[in-house]
Amino acid sequence: MSQVESGRIARFLDGLAAPVAGLGYLLRHPTLWKWAALPIAVNVMLFFMVVAGLGATAMRWMEKYHPSSWGATLLWYPALALLWLAVFFVGAVLINVLGTIVAGPFNEALSEKVEVVEGRAPPSVTGLFEALRRTGRSLRNEMGKWGLAFLLLAALLPLWLIPVLGQLIWVGVGALVTFWFLGMEFLDHCFSRRDWNFAQRRAFC
Repeated sequence: MSQVESGRIARFLDGLAAPVAGLGYLLRHPTLWKWAALPIAVNVMLFFMVVAGLGATAMRWMEKYHPSSWGATLLWYPALALLWLAVFFVGAVLINVLGTIVAGPFNEALSEKVEVVEGRAPPSVTGLFEALRRTGRSLRNEMGKWGLAFLLLAALLPLWLIPVLGQLIWVGVGALVTFWFLGMEFLDHCFSRRDWNFAQRRAFC
């Protein structure tokens, strides 16, 4: 195995271990706990609100078509279970988008505190007007980022017209697009503090 290939595998394994490493870092720095609790609480609240809303709609729809015969009832319950799985999946996707927008300011505060702990003083924001301006730019960047992501994934949808092969290509390429945007997502808060626009963020990533 070449040195380049071994380096790529090492970076891939580092990426898999990143959530555990992040949790360990958080546990070693209690001063960050309150800053981490805020975005977690926002995302949990949003998740339950979205799932509760979707679940109530799904249950009303399923109750409308509740079968009367016992044979059809045997199929109704597995269908209900699949519908709830779909509710949780759609809810998770929506939270991934809504959570980054709504919890963005809290995640940015956590990111800033981490830089302080690491001894890298982040660029400071002076004045209410400057804070509001950066918040507005951050929201525009979030919408631009996710809008571009959805446009790219939508452009790949015609691949589903190709039996089997097109669907496999869609899964592979769609995963790469998602990974790339997730990479941008983890750097977003550092970009925001440095007042980078979306073009600068895209070029860096």
